Amino acid sequence: MHITYLIGAGASCAIAPKNIPGMQMLASMTKYFPKEIERLKELLVETGLYKEFVFKGDLIRPGKTMPESISTLNIEKLLQELEDVASWGTHDQAGAADFAHNLIQSLLSRLFSRLDLDFVSKAEKNPYDLLAAAIAADRHGHTHHFISFNYDVWLEQALQRHGLWNPVNGYLKNSVNPLPLRYIAAARTLEHLPSHQPSPTLVLKPHGSLSWLTPQDDPYGIPVLLLNKDGLTEGGTNTQGAPAYLPPEQDRVVVIHQSQRHEFSPLIIPPVLNKAVGGEFLYKVHKAVQREFESSQAVVIIGWSMPPTDASIRQRIADGLAPRSDSNNLKWLITCNFMKTDLFYNRYRATIPAQRSLMYDDGFGDGFIHAALRRLWENR
Repeated sequence: MHITYLIGAGASCAIAPKNIPGMQMLASMTKYFPKEIERLKELLVETGLYKEFVFKGDLIRPGKTMPESISTLNIEKLLQELEDVASWGTHDQAGAADFAHNLIQSLLSRLFSRLDLDFVSKAEKNPYDLLAAAIAADRHGHTHHFISFNYDVWLEQALQRHGLWNPVNGYLKNSVNPLPLRYIAAARTLEHLPSHQPSPTLVLKPHGSLSWLTPQDDPYGIPVLLLNKDGLTEGGTNTQGAPAYLPPEQDRVVVIHQSQRHEFSPLIIPPVLNKAVGGEFLYKVHKAVQREFESSQAVVIIGWSMPPTDASIRQRIADGLAPRSDSNNLKWLITCNFMKTDLFYNRYRATIPAQRSLMYDDGFGDGFIHAALRRLWENR
């Protein structure tokens, strides 16, 4: 059976629920980067979105007063407002919006690096590891593909630890994958890559990844891949290092290549309505997402709330499902979340119809794997 997993922010939050934020990332940014947040406040006033630094309510409206603490603001809504100001504001407001937008993206990169060091590396039970271990132990011969909407690399690291994924060819099937950064620094090319077996699983990341770096002078080229070891070594799928983050104090890296200086920064697509998906590589990733729904037999959604800002993904899903006949419908739709109301799950059923569905509302962990996924794998 071909199984496609849709992985959202809720799955990563499950690693350390009290410390890894969902859309309230500004609270964590305020904790780790107070000086940068003060600068962000100044920029938000310059955009015209806020008038002053006085707490008065928590709804986001143009011209409203600035909360004394911006930690309660939803980062998706804030980024969307900044996109709107950049398009429709005055020259000065648009400039401030661009600076604020870039500052938030920089802080996102640094935040996940900090969370990785402080919490994920110390987590006693990482649900991604539990999932990877269960897949590795499964003997039913299923195909497991993942579509992750998260910037973090905790899913890939877990799959690789269990021998299920290879960073050399695990991000895109039958196409060029991101080349390890150290190969660029050493002026080596694709021809120097050691031969590797195809990755047992596939991880598609339509929103980008903090381990994918693009040069400032060529943001639409194929990204390079940041690994946590000194590049690739010959042989074996687990010898080349795993996807990694830049250190928390950095949001970019400088590489001298052929006597020229290049700055690389993470390739992440902000969570806004009109996502700018540029470049051939990301276009191929989005087309691969569509192809998943042309052939998948079961869909498992973990921690993805199907937000309005993912309208383009919902369209890819619809385009993939459209050619399928009634006799070739999905066999299973399984959803994992914490919501207890059936109304929440109805939109999944409407968007991704299947012959059978199972809605699990007790979160991502051992219980979900044993109660829901094993039932799917055993086709019960």
